[in-house]
Amino acid sequence: MNPWLLGQSLPKSGSPVFLTLVGVLQQMAAERGAQVTKRSEGAWSQLLRNANDQRVAEKRGGRPRKKPPGAPRKPVSPRTLPADIADFTGRDAQVSELLGLLEPGAPAEVVLVAAGMAGVGKTTLAVHVADRARRAGWFSGGVLFVDLLGFSPDASLDAAGAAAVLLRDLGRRAAPPPARERAGALRSLLAGRPPVLMVLDNAVSAKQLTGLVPHPPHRLLVTSRDTLSALPSARVVRLDSLSEQESVLMLDRALRQACPADNRVTAEPGAARRIAELCGFLPLALRITAAQLRDDPYHSLAAQAEALSQAHARLGLLSYDDVDADGRPLAVRAAFDLSFDRLADASQRAFRLIGALPGPDIGQETAAIGLDRSAQDTYRLLADLVRRHLLRRRPDSRWDTHDLLRLYAAEQVAPGEYEAALDRMLHHYRRRVPATCRSVSRDTGRAKDRRQAVEWLDTEHRAVAAVVVAACEHGRRREAVHLANDMSTYWEFRRLGREWTAAAEATLEAAHNLSAYEFAMASSNLGNAYRADHRSAEALPHLERAALLAPNELVRGRALHNLGLVQFQLGRYHDAASNHRADLDICRSQGDELGAVQALVALGDAQRKLGRHSEAADTLVTALSVLSTSRHGARGSYTNTRQGAHVNLALILMDWNAVTYGNCGIWHLCHALRIALERGDRVSQLIILTDLAALYLAVCPKCYAEPALDCAIRALALSEDGGDPVVAAGALLTLGRAHLVRGDTAAGTAALRQAQEAYAAQGRPEATKIPSLLQETATEHITGCRGADVTLWERALHESVLDGQYDELERMTFYGFRYVVRH
Repeated sequence: MNPWLLGQSLPKSGSPVFLTLVGVLQQMAAERGAQVTKRSEGAWSQLLRNANDQRVAEKRGGRPRKKPPGAPRKPVSPRTLPADIADFTGRDAQVSELLGLLEPGAPAEVVLVAAGMAGVGKTTLAVHVADRARRAGWFSGGVLFVDLLGFSPDASLDAAGAAAVLLRDLGRRAAPPPARERAGALRSLLAGRPPVLMVLDNAVSAKQLTGLVPHPPHRLLVTSRDTLSALPSARVVRLDSLSEQESVLMLDRALRQACPADNRVTAEPGAARRIAELCGFLPLALRITAAQLRDDPYHSLAAQAEALSQAHARLGLLSYDDVDADGRPLAVRAAFDLSFDRLADASQRAFRLIGALPGPDIGQETAAIGLDRSAQDTYRLLADLVRRHLLRRRPDSRWDTHDLLRLYAAEQVAPGEYEAALDRMLHHYRRRVPATCRSVSRDTGRAKDRRQAVEWLDTEHRAVAAVVVAACEHGRRREAVHLANDMSTYWEFRRLGREWTAAAEATLEAAHNLSAYEFAMASSNLGNAYRADHRSAEALPHLERAALLAPNELVRGRALHNLGLVQFQLGRYHDAASNHRADLDICRSQGDELGAVQALVALGDAQRKLGRHSEAADTLVTALSVLSTSRHGARGSYTNTRQGAHVNLALILMDWNAVTYGNCGIWHLCHALRIALERGDRVSQLIILTDLAALYLAVCPKCYAEPALDCAIRALALSEDGGDPVVAAGALLTLGRAHLVRGDTAAGTAALRQAQEAYAAQGRPEATKIPSLLQETATEHITGCRGADVTLWERALHESVLDGQYDELERMTFYGFRYVVRH
């Protein structure tokens, strides 16, 4: 003890001999009546640590060396941040947000969390942002980086371990204090220093950060696969996959970084986009692919994309036998393993099934069915996976999984687990879909019920289509055939030809070993799907087969009706009319009133194309008369048929004599528009508005240029919701014509060029007719038009209908297609 008392050395912090001596001396002083403050053992240990720090700093005994008056202290400004990567790409919004929160004078958000799934580039972003802040001079006290190893095969650092590293990096050379005292020591060391930025990478939980949150002006930037919502007052910046453009740019920069002359991305842009998509736009996957491509400069991007397109082998290919700059394995599967292994058993099962089940997304109701759990348990499991960035919640209250995580989840599924979940979903949809689709087509209940049915199908239809295909692949053939047939009503309603076709093709293959009736059902369903997808030639043999295999006359009549619709699309109008007459005879003989009216509506359209306008008009008038007097007229199927009758009659009048019968055609189309609005049928609204624009232009482009343009603009806006691309192209075509006749050549030409591209992309013959339309210019009045006698209602009737005002529409009655009476 003599060296201690003589000031020649210091005891070690926490020395039991020293603490015993201190206790004895304090007791003796108290017994002699001395006024001393009794300190705790922790306080004495802290004094020893401070003295040791001074000794190390001053290179002599425990007394500080005197400095000349005014001599500045040289601050320690450590920098342990890794180097920023040269080819950092994208993340402009996140970089801007984080820098805005770190700059001097920003709100005192002391803790910033960059959160996202494995491989999304959290560390890269944090290092980039921290380096920019350092170079801007915002953290003169130092920029520190500690990997907490939260998602690592190695043991992770706890808060005490991280504090020890930070203390050392801040210049403390003495041995770290006991674990429980390190956080306080860190805060003491930071007190009075210029601003310090601490980057704690790879945190697994808020517990790892206990006691490490500094006081202002210091800042803490954390990266984690968890949202770390338990951290008070933390600002969370979420990272998702890159955009396609950012992904392609990252791939290009990574290749050129190794070889500036590597121009494979610019030489093969389509293949580059395909690689980015197959990598899920995930930075880790893109960097692995870039490393593989750098190894072989003669390997084409097309070949790489082809290899990655094999879903079963993709995760295996997204692996590189090396580590990144931070020593982490370059393997997507290995990165996902570390997230999956940290889940509880129930969450692991939920992740496996939600990721592996068919469909691009899932709702809570269907997820509960698939997981065989209660709604409350399901929500808790989904929320846990979202928090850990293994699942994404969308604004429409549905959940989806990253494509690569979906592949990984499928690998984890236990034998029989997937099939059991698929059976539960299949049973759920087989029970729910028929009644829901009946509500859409027949409108048998309240308008609210129908609206809810449409909303449910709008959210579930992609999942139902995927379940149909999966059921076929896993031997549930009969259930798949019937489910696809039940869904056909909705697919027709929304004109979802491609989705319908994918499901129907799978069920036809599955139906070969089922009954003749079910095979006919699948054939008819596929033929109608091809028709809806404008693949009429492919539809024909399937509908012919369905007519031959029909088990009864009513089913045969329906098959003939669909066959006639396809023949109409193919321009075989005589054949179409013949089949619709045959369908009409069958329906009348069987007492099928609705089927007979539908046959009349289709027959009138075929007669129009044959040039028999007067006969076609009579046919449609007959159909409308039956519909208006039927006791079933208020039902959804009747209402939908009445809508078609109004449209077809308007088209007949336009082809027959638009100038003479145009106002009657406008009235009929506005009736049809009202029905489509009341039924929430967006595609029909689009078609009717396009027809209205075409009719206005046919009556007189001079008189009706403005309402024609208004209808075309409204139709184009509806086409942006997706759906039938051919119908959308028709809206563009009509919009272009409306602009041209108004004298706006630039806008008209642009719209027509877009229409031409859209038609060409679908292989449609309309694309070849666009060049002649480009010559259309502003015109004078058409001979015979009413000119100044055109009434306001004719120009504005569609506007009042769109506004829900039907008084003007209901005040009119037409006689002989020519004379209008206003009541």
